[in-house]
Amino acid sequence: MVNGEETPDAWRNDAVHEALDLCLACKGCKSECPVHVDMATYKAELLAHYYRRRLRPRHAYVFGLIHWWARLASTMPRLVNLATHAPGLSALAVASRSNRRRTERRFTSRKSYRAAAEVTTA
Repeated sequence: MVNGEETPDAWRNDAVHEALDLCLACKGCKSECPVHVDMATYKAELLAHYYRRRLRPRHAYVFGLIHWWARLASTMPRLVNLATHAPGLSALAVASRSNRRRTERRFTSRKSYRAAAEVTTA
């Protein structure tokens, strides 16, 4: 690729995927590059093609569906809080986190959240 040669099946090439895995998609390269190459857009396009018929990594589904997981947890906050903060069960939650030093947040019910919102706006 560096010499201008085409990479076979570039959209699904593991070497290209591994090289772009280090890219933070910060768009800094676009402003600094004299020809304004946008590597962040290229990375997004590559990942879309790369995962077209493959499963994405587990963390992509966890973070991509966080709104759904949080809504589900708010329907049964006591059970979720027990599972994430009980001494034996919390080890499972810690093992699934990407940052082990961070603590789990406690969930509250949607009803109590709405009641608190009404009190603060009144």
